[in-house]
Amino acid sequence: MAINEANISTSQLRAVVAVAKCGSFVSAASTLGLSQSSLSRIVQSAEEALNMPLFARSTRRVELTDSGREFVAVAERILNDLGIALRNMEDLRSLRRGQIIVSSLQSFAQGPLSAILSKYADSFRGVEIQLREGVQESVTQDVQSGVSDFGICAVDGMEGDFHVDVLGTESFHLIFPEGALRADVASLGLKAIDGQRLVSLPLGSRTRALIDAACAAAGIGVDASIVAASFATVISLVQQGAGVAIVPSGIVPSARNAGLQSVALDDRILVRTLGIARLPNRTPNPAASELLRRLMQEVSPSSLAGTLGTTHASTRP
Repeated sequence: MAINEANISTSQLRAVVAVAKCGSFVSAASTLGLSQSSLSRIVQSAEEALNMPLFARSTRRVELTDSGREFVAVAERILNDLGIALRNMEDLRSLRRGQIIVSSLQSFAQGPLSAILSKYADSFRGVEIQLREGVQESVTQDVQSGVSDFGICAVDGMEGDFHVDVLGTESFHLIFPEGALRADVASLGLKAIDGQRLVSLPLGSRTRALIDAACAAAGIGVDASIVAASFATVISLVQQGAGVAIVPSGIVPSARNAGLQSVALDDRILVRTLGIARLPNRTPNPAASELLRRLMQEVSPSSLAGTLGTTHASTRP
């Protein structure tokens, strides 16, 4: 058999290295917890696989041959590298180390996700978490390209080959400065903002399209002349009296913290299903799997005070 075709096992490597270090088969066998005859057979099988002697044997001592010294040096490096790799794998498995890249809609990232990630980070301090906030299109592109382990986005009518775990149904709310509209009601219809100036997201965003469709269906006219690229800027503009805004429920806590008032919108169009999208042929790493488990467990009507309102499900659109 040619040397480049030799099949050497880790047990053979350990046996050869042990004999080289101990200088005798008796001592090496004791170190490895093997019988002397078993150790001799393992070393002999390694020499046969390599087609060359590794040790010069005599009745009194065992010495490495020139080829044996060269082989042992390489074997020690291989065993050391293997040990490092196995320890690294155990660190990843036990979440002592790892990395997660998550893409999410701004509304979910600034709302429910931030609390879940904070608790996750406290539990697994060795795991690096990267959060990429964006609009629907950027989230799905991140997942499709493999940049993100998974994405949290609207999954209604979602196109593409994704595995989807449904989180729940998100409603929309009206946010406005104190006194601008009635805040002492459980909900308002879109008629309440007929003729108002509406601080909006850019044309082309899925949220903007949903809001425009709902306004058109309700037969109301709004002034959408002020456009902002992020919900943080939308909140700031509403704070300054630039108008009112329609936002997903995940943004409501931030709006209230900014001193704005909010009322749920009673409109059958202004709802969307949120879910976790990932590639069907990509197995999540241990760190990502644990975060997925926590998302499915913690995103619920009770834990999020009604932000999301359906039971979890798993689908393949």
